[in-house]
Amino acid sequence: MKLEQITENERNTMKLKITSVCAMLLLATFVAVNADSGTPNEMVTMYYEQGGKLALTHYCMFGNRPGMLLKSADSNSISFDFDKTCGINTATESHMHALTIHFDDPNTITTSCKAMMEGKEMEEHPTTLKRVKS
Repeated sequence: MKLEQITENERNTMKLKITSVCAMLLLATFVAVNADSGTPNEMVTMYYEQGGKLALTHYCMFGNRPGMLLKSADSNSISFDFDKTCGINTATESHMHALTIHFDDPNTITTSCKAMMEGKEMEEHPTTLKRVKS
């Protein structure tokens, strides 16, 4: 599935891919979201189950991989918060620290992430993505 972010000056495409991995008796479903594919800013976020909770790992253009755990969910949104066990030094490493995904309608989502830069919280910038009909 393709999602597009359309702004006044540019159009960005994100790809959503669902893959399944079966190993012995463990069946895990991974959802990958790929942003800025094929560019130096390419990032991938993997969503998966960890200890009975939804979790994610964000493979960032900063060269790190912050992890987050499900904080809350309802019929309209899901929110993730930083997993302190992921190995990132929050005081010195710039990283994505939290993420909320709001389901606006069946074809539209709005994401908002909290980024930390050199230990300081940055202003959130929501991004609206619309499904591209093929």
